[in-house]
Amino acid sequence: MYKGITAATALTIGLDLGDRFTAGSVVDGSGEVVEAFRFRATQAAVERALSRFGPSRVVLEVGTHSPWVSRRVAALGHEVVVANPRRVGLIAENDSKSDRFDAELLARLGRLDPALMAPTVHRGEEAQRDLVRSGLATAWSEPARS
Repeated sequence: MYKGITAATALTIGLDLGDRFTAGSVVDGSGEVVEAFRFRATQAAVERALSRFGPSRVVLEVGTHSPWVSRRVAALGHEVVVANPRRVGLIAENDSKSDRFDAELLARLGRLDPALMAPTVHRGEEAQRDLVRSGLATAWSEPARS
């Protein structure tokens, strides 16, 4: 499933998803932060921000926007790791909490061993829509392209 420690030449990208903006941090195979960025939480912005990187491991936490973001990121050819927030206490309990720092922590954890984050796989878009229609899920919405 996950390939283990990211190779020396590969990148791991951590994304801290927000309702309006997403913070990103790119860590190379040796653990150096090579870039930090921020973009609006829209489909088009996700594509612009991540399409400039070759196939990479992208790590994000489960949340309201993680289903559609994970599908979009996978469609760009990246390996997607959706971390269980209960297993990422390092972020929740961190005194230096910021979106940028959270994104960096996700990238660093994902670079080393994604299995430590008890990753989850979201349902497909059609299954998610069926749940919404049936009333079993209520917090799903995918922003319009911009």
